[in-house]
Parts: sequence; structure tokens; C-alpha cells
Amino acid sequence: MMKIFVSDLDGTLIDQSLQNNDAVKACVQQILHSKNELVIATGRSLHGIKVLNFYDAPIYFIIMNGAILLDRNKAVLYKKAIDERVVRAAYRRYPNDNVEYITQNKTFMAISKEAYLMNYGQWDVWQKKMSGNDEQFQFMLSHYVFDADISQIKDQVVKINILEMDAKKYKEKEAFFKTFDEVVNNPFDTHVLELTAAGVTKQSTMDKLLQLTGWHKDNIYVFGDGDNDAMLLAAYDHSYAVDNASEKAKNSAKYIIGSCKDNAVINQIAQIMTL
Repeated sequence: MMKIFVSDLDGTLIDQSLQNNDAVKACVQQILHSKNELVIATGRSLHGIKVLNFYDAPIYFIIMNGAILLDRNKAVLYKKAIDERVVRAAYRRYPNDNVEYITQNKTFMAISKEAYLMNYGQWDVWQKKMSGNDEQFQFMLSHYVFDADISQIKDQVVKINILEMDAKKYKEKEAFFKTFDEVVNNPFDTHVLELTAAGVTKQSTMDKLLQLTGWHKDNIYVFGDGDNDAMLLAAYDHSYAVDNASEKAKNSAKYIIGSCKDNAVINQIAQIMTL
């Protein structure tokens, strides 16, 4: 019986320092060789997944926390944009903050590249991910437009990321966006707001993929580590949170496995495929 594996990337399938890429690629190949399916469900943008060494594999991608669904050939099956009213309000209120306005192919920021690097340099998660991965980092940066005016955004904004290291300011920003019914915040980390259109989550987009493919829920195995994986984990009987996951993710999953840094997801998938 075919099995469908659905996994988050960073902190779940891929360790935070991106040191297990080859092992992940081998896992992807094993899944496909065994006539099973893989769906990557991530908060990353399109240019964030293009750096993966298995990007061209015939698998589905749910990206930007569900705002875009890509088929096996990377064609867009579904896309949901954030209301322009929210985008304009964010631009007016936070002109000097670390706010990323992410479209399908570009990321726009009102601040300078220097300010962006300085702000993100304070975040240990970002430091671990970028350390020793300069080529990937430069590729992702090539899709950024800094010192951008809102008039430069010609495509729809599908996700807004806001880095805020100050807990009090984070709560203020969170409260501000709660005044808009058009958006929802589904962050994987307590220092980042991850805004998508209301109703858009990894789980809601996975539901759309189920409708398109006819897959049965009993054949789906889900893996995650962040708060933005919680709804997805809670929706399936075969759900696994890694040991390094957030409490919300762990409480939502049916099973807790080992740590991402020990390739727990890769090992669990290999075990499941033998059943």
C-alpha cells in the first residue's frame, strides 16, 4: 500500500545548520523508488526551497505555510494572497522594521540590506542556518529587493514575515495584526510573525491536495516541529513530532520521536516503509 509522507523542513527533516542535506536527499530518493509519495510542508518561500538539493525531485511542495501549493513539476496548483489593505497598513505602520513582503518570486523590504543583515544577525536560529552556507544564502538574497517602495510590488503578497526580538514589541505587532480579519499569524518561532491570508495553513492546503489526489488520510504520515505544524499534526493519526519540537507541536502529535540533529525523521520514514 502506498504511503504518503508529509514533512516540515527546518528543524524536522533538515537540521538547523543544514548539515544533513545528503542524508535527506537519499531519503527522498528512497521514498520515490519505493513508489511512495512525499509532500514538503514548509514556511519557506519559493526561492527558499530552490536551494534544496532535491528540489527537482517529483514531489509536492506546500510552501509559505500553505499560501502556495506546487505540483510534482513545480507548477502552482493553489495560491492565496494577503489582502492589499493589510499590506498597505503594514507598510505605513512599520516602515523601519524587519518586515518581509513575500510574493511568489521576490521578497520586498522597506529597509536596507545592511539593516536586514544586522537584524537577522541577532537571531541564533538564523545564524545556525546561514553559517557555512554562503552559496545558498547569496542565492536567497538575490531574490530580495531592499529599500523597496510599496509601488514596486507588482505581484500579490502571499506571506509577510516580521522578525522581532523584543518580546513586548512582538506582542504589540501581534495585537495590531489581530485587528485584521484577513490575516492569521502561524509562527514557527517566538521571534517571528508569519502572516498569511485568513484560513491559510499547512493543514488547509494539505486538505486541498487530498481533494486533488484522492489520497486517504489513513495512508498519510506527518512530521513537524513548530507551532505552525500543530494543526497538521493534530489532523492525522500517524503524526510525529521530533524531540526538539515546540510544546504545541508535541501536544498535537500522536508520537514523539528523536531529535532532528540525529536524523530521527529519516530513520522513522525508513522504518515505516518496511511495514
